[in-house]
Amino acid sequence: MPASLLHQKTLRKMTKRSRYESVELPVPVAFDGFQINFPDIPELRSDMDKDAVIFSIAMTTSESVPLCPSGNANASYAQLQTGSLTLYVLGTEKVKTIPLQRFLNVRGNTDAYFYVGETFEMEPQRVDWTKSFVQFAGLGAVDTAFSFLFEFSYEWLPPGGLGTFLTNQSNQWAAGIIRIN
Repeated sequence: MPASLLHQKTLRKMTKRSRYESVELPVPVAFDGFQINFPDIPELRSDMDKDAVIFSIAMTTSESVPLCPSGNANASYAQLQTGSLTLYVLGTEKVKTIPLQRFLNVRGNTDAYFYVGETFEMEPQRVDWTKSFVQFAGLGAVDTAFSFLFEFSYEWLPPGGLGTFLTNQSNQWAAGIIRIN
């Protein structure tokens, strides 16, 4: 096997994540607002003992996963199309107004839906969840509660570990080891 392919396979294995967290963001009956903030998510909260860093985001719709863990209906594709995600990182809106349909990992049309296994991957982000939100354009008044179901891949790094991780990643890039998704 050529060395470049070997590096690509090794690097691809290194980028797999060991932790995943599903987060349900409920939309209550009679909601007619502009945005819903995420709650505090203890598993994804950085603290004195760890940096919780997310690497990818995936979502589903009611067409492929009808119910969320709470029993609420999962958002339909039409409802998903009305929303966008903003994530606060280090006090700023670093991931800003990304349409929710970008995070779908199930694709299809009318009758056929299939899992494609793709996730929205990004550089590692240490998110402040209580400031992060989903905003809406054209959702209208909600007459039945539903939820948006997110899945985040993440890792816990040692405190301050995100800076070390990013430095190591830059050094690998400078050395010619290119990350292939």
